[in-house]
Amino acid sequence: MINRLHLAPGRLLEKEMKMNLDITKLTRVAIVSKGSNYVETKVIDLSTVYVPQSVTGTTINKVRKKGLDAEHINKLSESMQKGIDYSKRPPIVVRKPQWVNGVYYEYELLAGAHRFEALRKMNAVEWIFDIYEIGLNGVSSEKATTSLQIRENDHSPEKSNTAEDLINVLSYLIQIKELKNTEEEIKAYLHENTDNLHSATFSKIVRQVVNRNGAYQDIKTYPSDQLEAFLQTNPEGRNYAWGGNLDHDRDEFGWTVLEGYEYEYLINALKRFDETGKPSYFLNHTKAPTKKKSLKARRLSQIREFERLERGMLKSVEFFHKTGTFPWRIEAFLGQDVKNKEKQFLRKEEIRNR
Repeated sequence: MINRLHLAPGRLLEKEMKMNLDITKLTRVAIVSKGSNYVETKVIDLSTVYVPQSVTGTTINKVRKKGLDAEHINKLSESMQKGIDYSKRPPIVVRKPQWVNGVYYEYELLAGAHRFEALRKMNAVEWIFDIYEIGLNGVSSEKATTSLQIRENDHSPEKSNTAEDLINVLSYLIQIKELKNTEEEIKAYLHENTDNLHSATFSKIVRQVVNRNGAYQDIKTYPSDQLEAFLQTNPEGRNYAWGGNLDHDRDEFGWTVLEGYEYEYLINALKRFDETGKPSYFLNHTKAPTKKKSLKARRLSQIREFERLERGMLKSVEFFHKTGTFPWRIEAFLGQDVKNKEKQFLRKEEIRNR
């Protein structure tokens, strides 16, 4: 006999909601994920599904680092009370008979914790679930489960994977030796299990997993927080300065320059020279290479960009010697003071003489 009280502790039985559910109307495609296999789809009584977070207060889905999102649950509950969307994928369970705190369960939830809690919130009695087998073809149950959860979260209406979620789960797989701790393997796993990640998010996840776990990289990049730590270790005894600080050994200001920021740092060096009369040096580094632009090409591009800026500076000096002015000037300031009825354009001399 099913213990209805377990379905929604503290709720009245007469408020239970039973909906008309028709499996034949489902149009979704089952997930294909290594180590897992779709078995069947059934309408299952919620009280027969064990959901660990209902007992411990935390989610077993390691993709969900922060646990369940109450706001997302509320939105799902409001939506699901209007009926089931048969184009969307049902929550996923595995058949796992077990007794927990004196209650017998036939299934255990693998993916869809937010939807399950939304069903609890609306006092639903049953719902459509996809049943999978996991831990097949030489893939451990742990890795198969995690991969299936990532792929399930990669589609609506589920709460999509966040970068932090994926960084957390990839680090977990590395820690339990289910994923090799190399940049190449991390990228391959992400490519295999996610289809909807923005390229910038993909790169961010790989970079942070690499940094967190000390993974091997063919090409190393230097995010700002890692760059300072690298220079503080005093590699090769160079004792370089950075961030526009004075290098007392060399009597120069030191700057680290990421590809694409040559102009900004050259201007900063000119400002320092104007203030102190001391020169600067640059420690250059590039963004990650791509198929279209290799590491060498990126480095050469940075060199050419500095040379272009330097040529412009030399030509400016030549122009100044010939004309007594620089090849740029302030033509006017745009009128902005409405209260005092400024003119539309104000010359530099007018600003100084006010």
